Amino acid sequence: MTALSDLLNRLNTQEWSTREIERRSEKAGMKVSNGAVGKYLNGTHPSEPSDRVLRAFAAVFGTDVNKIRKAAGQAPTADRFELPPEADTLSLDERRAITELVRVMARQKKAGDGDVEATPMSEAGGKPAEEDGPTADELEDADRRQRDADETPLAEILGLAADAGESDAERRAREDTSPDH
Repeated sequence: MTALSDLLNRLNTQEWSTREIERRSEKAGMKVSNGAVGKYLNGTHPSEPSDRVLRAFAAVFGTDVNKIRKAAGQAPTADRFELPPEADTLSLDERRAITELVRVMARQKKAGDGDVEATPMSEAGGKPAEEDGPTADELEDADRRQRDADETPLAEILGLAADAGESDAERRAREDTSPDH
């Protein structure tokens, strides 16, 4: 048995069956299947249970999820994290940067490095040593380029396209000699 299964069995003071626990988890909006409940109760569950499953057991047994998380060897959590309403004004790239920052911080906390100030950087390129995603600077640069593109007048864009190719006279001459005309 594991510390988690020991706790779940102690919390099951009503001696509910696995089907009853499944029914109650579904009623709480976080269904855990009868088979999975059995694995958790007998200690053959995954070594890293999902947050959803742990929250479901907390709801079923009427206990604090952090008590269950501790038995599962996981760090306690605060209430669900929500950004303030002002976050709705962020661009897609800014939202991605915030999301990536949260992921990095959560991974550090899970690895026991929750007090680390920053992600280790590689020597070249300034990218996080163990991350594949874009850096905050890259996201900011992409956001700036997108804003610049959004603010470029259509006439200027068309002018740039014309400058890159043939002149109006050359285009008219080509169109006049094309088989379609």
